[in-house]
Amino acid sequence: MKRFLTFLLSAALLIGLFPASVVTASQNSEDATGHVIMTVEADKQVANPGDVLTFTVYLEQTGHIASLQMWLDVPKGLTYVSGSGKVDSDIQGKLQTSFPITYTDSSRMIVWADPSHCWSLTEKQRLIEFQCKVDETITGGEYQVTLGELEFATLQWVEKTYEVKPAVVTVELPKVAVTGVTVTPAELKLTKKGEQAALAASVLPANATNKNVTFTSNQQDVASIDSKTGVVTAGKNGTAVITVKTEDGDYTATCTVTVDIAHVHSMETVPAKESTCTVQGNNQYYHCKECGNYYKDSDGKTQTTAEAEKRELKPHTGGEATCTKRAVCTVCGQEYGDLAAHKFTKEVVEEKYLKTKGTCVDEAVYFKSCEVCGEAGTETFLGEKDPANHVGETRLEKQKEATCQEPGYTGDKYCNSCGQLIEKGKETPLGDHNPASVWTTDEQSHWKECQTAGCGNIFEKAEHSGGEATCTKQKVCEVCRVAYGNTNPENHKGETEIRDAKDATCTEDGYTGDTYCKDCGEMISKGETIPAGHKLEKVEATEATCIKEGNIEYYQCTNSCKKLFKDAEAKEEIELTATVIPKDPKNHAGEIEIKNAKDVTCTEDGYTGDTYCKDCGEMLAEGEIIAAAGHQLKKVEAKAATQTEEGNIEYYQCPSCGKLFKDAKAKDEIKPEDTVISKLPPEEKPSDEQKPENPSGNQTETQPGGTDKETQPSGTDNQKPGTGDDSQMLLWSIVLAAAALGVAGVVLRFRKREDA
Repeated sequence: MKRFLTFLLSAALLIGLFPASVVTASQNSEDATGHVIMTVEADKQVANPGDVLTFTVYLEQTGHIASLQMWLDVPKGLTYVSGSGKVDSDIQGKLQTSFPITYTDSSRMIVWADPSHCWSLTEKQRLIEFQCKVDETITGGEYQVTLGELEFATLQWVEKTYEVKPAVVTVELPKVAVTGVTVTPAELKLTKKGEQAALAASVLPANATNKNVTFTSNQQDVASIDSKTGVVTAGKNGTAVITVKTEDGDYTATCTVTVDIAHVHSMETVPAKESTCTVQGNNQYYHCKECGNYYKDSDGKTQTTAEAEKRELKPHTGGEATCTKRAVCTVCGQEYGDLAAHKFTKEVVEEKYLKTKGTCVDEAVYFKSCEVCGEAGTETFLGEKDPANHVGETRLEKQKEATCQEPGYTGDKYCNSCGQLIEKGKETPLGDHNPASVWTTDEQSHWKECQTAGCGNIFEKAEHSGGEATCTKQKVCEVCRVAYGNTNPENHKGETEIRDAKDATCTEDGYTGDTYCKDCGEMISKGETIPAGHKLEKVEATEATCIKEGNIEYYQCTNSCKKLFKDAEAKEEIELTATVIPKDPKNHAGEIEIKNAKDVTCTEDGYTGDTYCKDCGEMLAEGEIIAAAGHQLKKVEAKAATQTEEGNIEYYQCPSCGKLFKDAKAKDEIKPEDTVISKLPPEEKPSDEQKPENPSGNQTETQPGGTDKETQPSGTDNQKPGTGDDSQMLLWSIVLAAAALGVAGVVLRFRKREDA
């Protein structure tokens, strides 16, 4: 590049005949002859992964500048958008030069040179604009976009200072929730007191926002744990479970720690003791004062617990139980056992033992009671009859109804079961008259007569009343419903009809018609004239959509002319075509649908789907990518095979996709059959004659198919020698390829500078 600048400035010397200099600017140097300010600004100061940022480079300078060059310096985590760099269209006019400022997208290099002209700016001027996309895998924090390798040239022997003001963007990551946690190792054995080991917790997914965890031990005296670092310290012999718990979501994983510290037991004997009915005794056992464990034998071979060596309590003895009090032990004086059964032998005639009352034909029934506590039992005995308690049906004799001519008699009441008179009857006074249910009438009155033979009395006699006479009908009595009196020719109460009616039109008067009585045919009232004129009905405005035309608000005459008007006063007539609003392709007012949606899986990204208008089929919005969730592994513990059941190795399964893995990081996928451990073969003990001879002294192992192969004795190398070091060849290939790429990069950079 300096060769290029030198060439341009040499040409400038021939044209301008004044001295020139090529100056590589030094940052923040103090020089009063000129100071260049380069500023990079972003369209937003806070961004998220996936955002596209627009950066603008501005130039301010004083002094005489004939040329410049610089590179965009984009940090890792921001990806330059290819083809987005554009030089400002007004920059040449601002510099008053015919030489363009060029920008190379591939190298992101800015170059300008004018061998015959130098320029000076004091105002802030846009130079170029470009875009960068925030990577999805970026780490949160501040990122600085600036300019690098600035070089200036002047047509005078002056030095330039410069200042670069970078754009600073803060990247905020969306919160990623914790979905699980694992701990490594899952099992740990410590053999020395005070021995330490570190547990490692892995929070899932790897990009979770809050990865804070705490460690706890359920047996601090066996294995203590640092809650923050996960460092385990051995205490005494035993087994402890270490639990790691996430701060976000409370997910847990466990590690089983076994502490087995070898030592010489220091035994003390716990002698045997017999049990009583209140105090548990124990077998003889031994306690080690060093490790704190309990043993059945003094040699410490069979471990036990103090609780396991306790003897059962002896049962209580003596005493006698009743139905109200349990037996009392003659040894300890405590009550024990159950209450004795009741003795239901006592017959007491009292209300509380009554089961069924006595009647005029049956004896009363009572429950027998306990001779100790008096409680009623289920067995019964008979008492006496109750002649006053009649049961069953009764009958009346000598009863007679009273009439308005003779008194009646209620009748005597007898018990049908025993035949005894229960109650004498009573005489009833003369009865009431028995008026007829219908009226007897004549032209003026109505009345009712008594229906009892020989009576003939008349009741409620009165003249007809109420009702309304019409032009064709008499009055109807409101009491007996009989018509009476004359008709009323002035009272038209029936249906009416309209005659000689005529509709009004937009230009001719109409007539409402005359009203006539349908019953007598007489005219009741005259009609009225209906003035001519439009009858307008408002048509509401409707908006146009992507598939349907709309219309403006207008009015339609529902009278004879059917014309359309723009106003409610019918002053401005319009055609139907003038009311139509053309379809609006941008108004998608109907339903929408989602297309191209894809469910997220453990390993593949999903897609929310694009939004389409169901009416016209146009795409309204693009969807978003849903990052793959990752495998959520659950550990399947190893199970040993037996002669009757297959076993399995330890492995991990993802519930979402069903895949199996050999490791907790899902790197080594396996098939279901790879997890199976075959059943053990039946045990067979060959006789001495069946045992094979092995004169060489080597071990043998059974091969697939039933054959044996001879294995070498310990310490013998039976492998074939290697034919070459493949790893060294691969290393040399990588080194040579990297060197070639480096040389190519240097050449390309030099050519780009020369071409610029």
